[in-house]
Amino acid sequence: MYQTETQYLLSLLKKASREEILPRFKQVKPELKLNLDNFKDYVTEADTSASKYILDRIRDNFPGSYSEEHKSADRFDYDLIWQLDPVDGTQEFIDGYEVGFGCHAALLQKQTGGNYLPVAGIIYLPMKEEAWYFDGERVHHEVSDTIATIPDYKDSKQKIRGFQRKVDENDALDEVYRSIAGSLQKPFSVELLGGAACAFTSLLNNEINLFAFNCDIPKDWDVAMAIPIIQALGGWITDFDGHEFINLNQPDDAGGDPYLRKGIVSSIVFPKEQILPMLNTSQLILKAPALP
Repeated sequence: MYQTETQYLLSLLKKASREEILPRFKQVKPELKLNLDNFKDYVTEADTSASKYILDRIRDNFPGSYSEEHKSADRFDYDLIWQLDPVDGTQEFIDGYEVGFGCHAALLQKQTGGNYLPVAGIIYLPMKEEAWYFDGERVHHEVSDTIATIPDYKDSKQKIRGFQRKVDENDALDEVYRSIAGSLQKPFSVELLGGAACAFTSLLNNEINLFAFNCDIPKDWDVAMAIPIIQALGGWITDFDGHEFINLNQPDDAGGDPYLRKGIVSSIVFPKEQILPMLNTSQLILKAPALP
């Protein structure tokens, strides 16, 4: 359905990585965007340069397309727009964590009620040259431009294998996994990984089988690209209250809340009916600023 559009956007992610992102790896001076007591948010020249590189090439055909770094005021006027995060895991990129950052994009379609849902999604890890994407028809997995396997997730329930972000580890999330594992009478382990692109790729590769993020600092572009891929593989992704992310492309002013206030949880291996009853928003760590 969106094969041509998806292939073209993936090629731009790869080119932007080669020309704008990787040459700046370990070379950037970060700029602080947001500084809270327990959370800092950075942007670098790699983010802004890659964003401009891609948007300059797609906005003629997809006006309103935008990134975290370059918003589009008219992005709510169009039925199909690309939403980008050219460098996901900026902190990992700054710290020199080679497989901790990635690039991703979601093709958002406007629904009858005015909300946006992803109909295609791409995740690309430049250092590994690994791509996962859904083009509206099927899921693709490539490494170095070569077709790679898609795991068989059926026989991966013996142990809870969860995720923590290496640069932002917290004991409370360990307790979430420990509680779920105890209720299911299974052992558990936690992999220390990078940002959303890295973590969702690990979920797709069956290296972890439960993705949980118990903070309210992610925004919708941290999940949009993964939703169609995971759902096409029979998985699910919701907040800690079990609500699906059905209102993406949120405004960033006082009239809207761009933060995913109730965390993220996802799995392909375990059904949500098995996991969600053990979660609630009291387990969240609050980090996002209150909007006026």
